[in-house]
Amino acid sequence: MLNEKFEIFMNCENVETVKKYMDLYPVLAGITTNPIMISRLKRTDYFTILKELRAAIGNKKLFTQVTSKNSADIMEEAYRIRDAAGENTIVKIPAMEFGIKAIYELHQQNIPTCATLCCSTIQGVMALEAGASYAVPFHFHMKDAGLDPVSTTRELVEYTRVSGKGKIMGAAHRTLEEFGYCMGQGVQAFTIDPNFITNGMMNDCVTKNLDIFLGGWESVFGEGVRILDLPR
Repeated sequence: MLNEKFEIFMNCENVETVKKYMDLYPVLAGITTNPIMISRLKRTDYFTILKELRAAIGNKKLFTQVTSKNSADIMEEAYRIRDAAGENTIVKIPAMEFGIKAIYELHQQNIPTCATLCCSTIQGVMALEAGASYAVPFHFHMKDAGLDPVSTTRELVEYTRVSGKGKIMGAAHRTLEEFGYCMGQGVQAFTIDPNFITNGMMNDCVTKNLDIFLGGWESVFGEGVRILDLPR
C-alpha cells in the first residue's frame, strides 16, 4: 500500500536553500513548490528552474504545480514538467472539478499526482478515488475561512486507512502546535518551510538546556574543551 511509509518534504523553491537543508536533513524525502513560490524567484526560465531543483535533490521527489484550468491543458503541462524534471516528479493539480479528470487520466498512464488546495473532505476523497497519490488539506487556508482543518484531515486520513488509496500530506501550518495537531490525526506526509524546520529544531527550550549541559561540562574540563580535545 502507498501509505505505509511516512515522508517529510520541504516546501522551498530556492536552489541554494534546498541544497543547504538537504545536506542538514538527509531524511527529507524531497521538496514541494507551487506557482506563487516559483514567481518569487523573479525568473521566467521555468523549466531551467525545475532542472536546477532536480539536480539539487537528486532522485528524491519533486512536487510542482500546473497552471492551467482545464484537463487537457493540465495533462500537457504534466508531460512537459516531467520531461524537464524527471520521472520522480509529482504533478500538483488543484482538487477542483477541472482537475479530477486530469488526475484520473494521468493515473491511467502511471503518472503520479498530488491533489492540492483541498479545503473539504469531498475534494480529497474524489481526488484520491481518481488516483491521486497525495491529497493536501491546507490548514491555515481552511482555518482562515472558518472551516475545521483538523476534522477534515482526520476524515481524509480515515478514508486512506479504509480504502488503502493515497496519502494525506499536511501543509500550510503556521505554528508547531498546528503541525502537532495534524500529526496526531495520523497524516502520512508533511511539507514544511525551511524556517519552520529550523525554528522547531533550534527552539529556546533546547538551546537553553544545551548551554546548561555544556556549562556543567566546561566547569570541570575547561571553557571550550570538547571530547575531541581530550587525550586517549
